[in-house]
Amino acid sequence: MEWGLTFKDVYLSRVHLAEVDCELEDVTRDINTIKDTLLVLAASTPRDVKDEEGVIEAWEEKIVREVNYALEELSDLMVKRYLLRLAQECPESVDEC
Repeated sequence: MEWGLTFKDVYLSRVHLAEVDCELEDVTRDINTIKDTLLVLAASTPRDVKDEEGVIEAWEEKIVREVNYALEELSDLMVKRYLLRLAQECPESVDEC
């Protein structure tokens, strides 16, 4: 017998079952955008940069902030993509509210 966790009452906000395929495409596109952003940051030449207000910011600080933000977004999107795939594969187990 296998063992593991069963999740009940997992809620995916602002998605109807009929929209799962479209949402999955959107989330996958957003994940790919974040991956591209991380690659651009990795390949960028270190330099001081100006933020939105024109304040000069050290490259190391900007990279740390941008990577942390990207990883946080990526984590959220990966969870959402997983839930969307579950809904896509087992629509009979989904209750819309």
